[in-house]
Amino acid sequence: MSIDILTLAFALSMTALAAATPLIFVTLGETLTQRTGVINLGIEGEMLFGACFGFGATMATGNPWLGLAVGALSGAALSLVHAGLVLGARANQIASGIAVWIVGLGVTSYAGRRFVGGQVTPPPRPDSSALREVPVIGAGLSQIGVTAILAVIAVAIAAWWLAHTRTGLVWRASGESAMIARENGLNPMRARFLAILTGGALAGFGGGGLVDRLYPDMGAGDHQRSGTDRCRPGDRGAVEPDTGAARMFRVRAGGNRICPAACCGV
Repeated sequence: MSIDILTLAFALSMTALAAATPLIFVTLGETLTQRTGVINLGIEGEMLFGACFGFGATMATGNPWLGLAVGALSGAALSLVHAGLVLGARANQIASGIAVWIVGLGVTSYAGRRFVGGQVTPPPRPDSSALREVPVIGAGLSQIGVTAILAVIAVAIAAWWLAHTRTGLVWRASGESAMIARENGLNPMRARFLAILTGGALAGFGGGGLVDRLYPDMGAGDHQRSGTDRCRPGDRGAVEPDTGAARMFRVRAGGNRICPAACCGV
């Protein structure tokens, strides 16, 4: 196998990792939540919260790290609704999750209107001439952002934590049988509350991480516009591929100009 083929394969894998980064955080959060025996179908609404308010914080302050933090806090705040309904009111988990998703979609559709046409600066990428010159892996590593690296680290830490720490084992025991966990002196209610909160924070962080994943090559033809006309309510011109990130955010060519898809009539 030639060096060129290996370089191409590694670059494609890194590009796929970068595109999937928001969903990695969301999936990790839902996995941790389900390990305690709770299903949270509202995870997409929490991701929308993180994307909307994380973007707004980044646009207002110019600090992408603050935007990621606000995104995580926003997702965690919305997850409190699910925790209150499921753990406090003993509501059906499926119905509660759908309700949380609807709340997330509705709130961000309204609040995100003020962010239409805004510009943000994503976190720095490990992109340098020296890195690109590294054989095989240089071109691929230059395609990923900081959040992609954090996603890989978070998955590894979560896997180790669930298997080798007392708290992780408590979470797993709570998911396998809450009754047996209580009989052994554990507190499954506390574990489930923390898991829901953690899952919401990870989903919000993933939504906020959309700022780090831009698609500058998606703007062609009808998308080569300038000003706020790049993203306006009711804009139904040529659209990007219907990926998870593209459904939530439409990224226009010619700069880091992003808008929530809900504000564009999608």
